[in-house]
Amino acid sequence: MRQYRNDQLTLTMPSPVLDRRESTLPLKRKTHDSRRVSLSRRAMLSSPCARTLYLALVCACLLFWAASTYRQDILIGVAVGAGGVVEGPRVKVGRTVYEGRVEEDGAIEFFGGMRYALPPIGVRRFAPPEAFVEPAEHESERVMDASRWGKRCMQTPSALRPVSDMSEDCLTVNVFRPAGLDASKPVPVMIWIYGGGFQSGTASVYNATSIVRRSVALGTPIVVLSLNYRLGPWSQSPTSPNLGLADQALALSWARTHLPAFGGDVEKTTVMGQSAGAMGLWHLILQAAEKERGDGVWWRGVGAMSGGVDTLPLYQPHVRLPTFLAFASSAGCPMSSNPHTRPTPRLERMLTCLRAVEDPHVLLDAHRAVMDAAMSAVNGGGGDVRMMSGGIVDVGAYGQFPWALSGISVNGWEERVRKAMEGKNVLVGANLDEGVQFVPANMHTEADALSMLTRTFNSSTRAERLWSISSPGGEGDGVVRDTVARILGDVWFHAPVRALAKNVEKAWYYHYTYGRESGHVLHGAELQSLFWPSTTGEGMGFKMLDRWVSFVVHGHPGDEAWKPYPSALELNVKPRSVPLWRVEQIQAAEDVLKEMRGEWAR
Repeated sequence: MRQYRNDQLTLTMPSPVLDRRESTLPLKRKTHDSRRVSLSRRAMLSSPCARTLYLALVCACLLFWAASTYRQDILIGVAVGAGGVVEGPRVKVGRTVYEGRVEEDGAIEFFGGMRYALPPIGVRRFAPPEAFVEPAEHESERVMDASRWGKRCMQTPSALRPVSDMSEDCLTVNVFRPAGLDASKPVPVMIWIYGGGFQSGTASVYNATSIVRRSVALGTPIVVLSLNYRLGPWSQSPTSPNLGLADQALALSWARTHLPAFGGDVEKTTVMGQSAGAMGLWHLILQAAEKERGDGVWWRGVGAMSGGVDTLPLYQPHVRLPTFLAFASSAGCPMSSNPHTRPTPRLERMLTCLRAVEDPHVLLDAHRAVMDAAMSAVNGGGGDVRMMSGGIVDVGAYGQFPWALSGISVNGWEERVRKAMEGKNVLVGANLDEGVQFVPANMHTEADALSMLTRTFNSSTRAERLWSISSPGGEGDGVVRDTVARILGDVWFHAPVRALAKNVEKAWYYHYTYGRESGHVLHGAELQSLFWPSTTGEGMGFKMLDRWVSFVVHGHPGDEAWKPYPSALELNVKPRSVPLWRVEQIQAAEDVLKEMRGEWAR
């Protein structure tokens, strides 16, 4: 029950709070002379007409209050028919009815902000996710507002990421489907996992309306599900690492169980991700394949854009722990340095302190302090100590991603992935200029670059090897930065993606080059074509969309010119089959990644 309390007034009503905890909201009331109020009320109710008007007013107020309490967006996304305003589309999942909204022209239905896990707050902060529990059979059926996106998970705020749009209570999924879809005739499913270096991003950035609308226009409708997962320090803990990955696994489980109610054919599910979303996806595949029980990799296809198994570092505990300790200390919860107490109890006491922090802005400020220190290490660190302000370990350019995955072994991943993906569909690729926006500041000379690359790859020999094979020669800031960009792009994106293409049974491999005529084709550039294509039904967006929809529906991109690896498709306004590019450089980058397995940054 929800109770609205004042010092002398308590109003109790059924609570719409999903975790069934009580919440309070003050009610303002004026203090009047009781005699005067009693007399005026008696006079007002003296005639039948006055009583009727009074009761009508009371009913109207109660209806308005109920609407504002339970359905704050009751007028958003509803359809209008001959009888006036009617309810939005509804889908029943167990004993919960989700009421969504109709998008734009009425062709697409949206259901957003649906919980797949309990809010990770209080004792559940820095702990593995707990599945959201549907009402029991004996409990009343409930209607939930699903007309809005859920909040984005906590992350460094910016002009495009306001704090007001964030919450720790963020573990939700969203579904887009064709309007009027008959659940008895299910259609293929695409699941989307966003990227952002495991420290930023949200599902609400990726409106899948264009994808679903295009699938309908092609005569092959699909359902799209997107999900939120924890980021930054909220996704890591010394005792429970990689919580964001656990969130993703639980969301996929929710999708498998509940998407049939939305008309999705889970036997024809393709999971797609970009950047960190793609990297996390491959680690979900490795985890699922290693489970002794269960169905392993239950989805039939994978679309991994600009992300592989080792795109970002897999930090060892002695690299990750100082970062988390710096965060905890900045939040007012330093770990005890008592040498007579074992580390584990001290860590647990530190986590207990962090879970008791009531103001999420305290944790957000601590996170910002860690990110500032990490970037300081990226742009100015060096030396043998490898320790920067706040105790953060200097890992070169990798320091831009202090909250990447940790404690995972990737030794022999090639064979494990090959086995897990037998008989399944794979689509992978990367963009032309992946590394440009990740070049650290202060890269002016070859010496600057080699110093940074030595810290990044933990070896001057590796740095010099990659430089010699990638540098076109010459001097100047432009040449230096371009060379560093090529090296980072090769090691972080092209090499991991190509390694996957050649280590699975069959993969459709692409090289996204659209826009090269006018400038760099940056990391993430392909997302514009996938989620925000032109509205004319032509252009680059639909060149890509048509192939991605075909891959979800049929298991292949539907392009005769696009042959599986070792062939590739240059994805441009005029897509064409091309031979592999930068073979020597990308192979050298792959060799460096293999050498770094098990080292301090992996």
